[in-house]
Amino acid sequence: MCLTIPMVVVEKNGDWMAICEAKGQRRPVNLMLLAGETVEIDDYLSVQMGNAISKISREDAVEVWKIYDELLDSEVKVQTLHGAKT
Repeated sequence: MCLTIPMVVVEKNGDWMAICEAKGQRRPVNLMLLAGETVEIDDYLSVQMGNAISKISREDAVEVWKIYDELLDSEVKVQTLHGAKT
């Protein structure tokens, strides 16, 4: 199973590349799979392995990050319970 990461566009580099940010981390993102759609700074994208898969709303991005944060928090708690080092 592959997860997509909600990211916001912070820079455009021509029609096919953008710099996107999530959780303070910036990454180059290929926009070729969104051909025919207009992508602007401050748009939210669903990104998988450096490729934008779709445009999403800010609300959806926030909701997905809430779920990811809950999952990550529960994983840390499980590791702590079992004495695993993180």
